[in-house]
Amino acid sequence: SELVQEIRGQTRLSVGVGFGITRPEQAREISAIADAVVVGTEIARRIEDAPDQGAAVASVAAFTQEMKQATRRSR
Repeated sequence: SELVQEIRGQTRLSVGVGFGITRPEQAREISAIADAVVVGTEIARRIEDAPDQGAAVASVAAFTQEMKQATRRSR
């Protein structure tokens, strides 16, 4: 959080964080301090581990839905 605040002091651009984020709980924590949560490696891993294209699509779709729900801010 301190590093994100330091970066915000240097730019008006949105700040995204994305190292080692693999679980919705982590995404929730990051979304509270950053403008974007970047999840690339976990998506690639799910594609690689899937037995076929259909399973890959289903796995990535379910994962992204979980992450989306975790990062939604209550209004």
